Amino acid sequence: MQLKYSNFIFKISFNKLVKFNTDPVFILRSIIGFQLRKLCCCCEKSLCPECLFKQSCVYANLFETILPKDNDVLINQNRGAHPFLLRAGEICDLKNRFDSYKFEIQLYGDYISNIKEIYMAILNGGKEGFGKTRTQYTVSSVTCAGKELLNGENLIPDFCIEEWNEKQFENSSMETGDILVVLKSPLRIKIDGKYLNDFTAVQFMNAIQRRRKTLYGLYGFLEEQSSVYEKTDFELCEKNFSYKEDVHYSARQKRSMKMGGIIGNFAMHGLFSQRDLMLLEFAKTFGLGKNTIFGLGNIDYWKKTTKMEK
Repeated sequence: MQLKYSNFIFKISFNKLVKFNTDPVFILRSIIGFQLRKLCCCCEKSLCPECLFKQSCVYANLFETILPKDNDVLINQNRGAHPFLLRAGEICDLKNRFDSYKFEIQLYGDYISNIKEIYMAILNGGKEGFGKTRTQYTVSSVTCAGKELLNGENLIPDFCIEEWNEKQFENSSMETGDILVVLKSPLRIKIDGKYLNDFTAVQFMNAIQRRRKTLYGLYGFLEEQSSVYEKTDFELCEKNFSYKEDVHYSARQKRSMKMGGIIGNFAMHGLFSQRDLMLLEFAKTFGLGKNTIFGLGNIDYWKKTTKMEK
């Protein structure tokens, strides 16, 4: 089993104080997509699925992620999970004004090298401006594993590529106790065509399992088939959920899109296998649910457990 990834931390600095009227990650996603398409598209009148250059186009691969009809990862689907995610680097109170903003871009597998094109898209976006106020910005820092990659406006191609390692979870020790999970950004879990405003332990774990299977299948290597949870030896308790409704306006589709999801926290109490703990760590590292390229599905957790003797 193999999944390679890299995390890049960007800092952009505005030329004047800016007030965000929506989630800044939504705006960044739009900037990157718009500027990347301008940078890469050589056939503007063609739709991406019909374009002759779609397989070699960075924009099409990152933002359209078109799958062949006979793919064996997402059966009967012609679009896949994108090979990157966006994540807020800091929590912003929308009431305040900011002179800079940090965010994270995570890339997978062969697409790690596309950070060069993404960087150029973000750099070009700064000249046209951020948000409705078109506030200009510069890219003041890009780091990977703590190493600064910027030399002036040039990006040094010296990336730290990590590999997700599940060997640390291979022992058979069970753990008992409590785990607190915090939904740091709205979580969108879709089942039978509907987005949930609540979920069970089984639904939560299966959402992580689907994310793991998809990322491994599309961008890594997965030897075994991911088994579906039928039941768990732990339960969800002390749920503190609410549903946050966000709206993203798509300039390309000329319409507003609802991007709401569950926020809050919950506790899990009971018996945890190493497989359970591995999936939880996977979700913390790679996110889960729908629309992770909008900064959604970002979680963290803390555990208070003890290992059981074999």
